[in-house]
Amino acid sequence: MELFGRRNLNDVDLSLITPTPISNVKFLLCHHYFLLEQETKPCSVVITPYNTVAAAASMGLGNEIDLLATITINPRANIVSGYSHFSSGDYFSQTAGAVNADADFCLLAVPSAILGILLTAI
Repeated sequence: MELFGRRNLNDVDLSLITPTPISNVKFLLCHHYFLLEQETKPCSVVITPYNTVAAAASMGLGNEIDLLATITINPRANIVSGYSHFSSGDYFSQTAGAVNADADFCLLAVPSAILGILLTAI
């Protein structure tokens, strides 16, 4: 999930690829802890400040958990599905003018050839 621009941002990341009994299926579990590098304002993905009202009251932006499942169809085709949850941190609850809200994100990526086959079968 891309909530922050890569300016004034630290991302502490721990990732785990889980083994499965099925050779063409892989799971990836990631945890991110986002914090400001300096106690100023975090930036959006287009590098504009989220909050122009007040200085940061905390450097902790929040935690994100990502879970991705990848099914390999052949060496050039994968189906990827995933879910991410962002839990907002102290910056959002303690800084005046910052919106304190969690976020969820789901994805499904299917190669167009496989999608075409599935749609014609319906």
